[in-house]
Amino acid sequence: WINEGKCIVVNRQSSIPISIGKYKEEVLCDILPLETSRVLLGRPWQFDKKTSIMASQKKISFQHLDKKFVWCPLSPSQVNEDQIKLKAKKDEEEKRKNKNKNKRKEKSFPFGEKKGLCSREP
Repeated sequence: WINEGKCIVVNRQSSIPISIGKYKEEVLCDILPLETSRVLLGRPWQFDKKTSIMASQKKISFQHLDKKFVWCPLSPSQVNEDQIKLKAKKDEEEKRKNKNKNKRKEKSFPFGEKKGLCSREP
């Protein structure tokens, strides 16, 4: 997943808000060139959160603000439901973006289209 190369220099970090169910936190992440778009929670996060990975059950448990959280994979129907919601949100954002773009076009007009504006009388 990490772009192939001999050495990766981390020279940027960003605070990323993560929200999954009732778990909400901002995590300081190193920015690396990846061939996919993912947030990889590595060893520092795992150590700080005292994670326990149950690979056979496909679960991860951890502590956050003195509460125990357990992450489990989504079922196929939950994945489908989530994809439908994401697509609807993306479509709504596109509509809003196009609507704003059209409003800006209506407000601007090329020279000569409106008579009397910026005209010079001889």
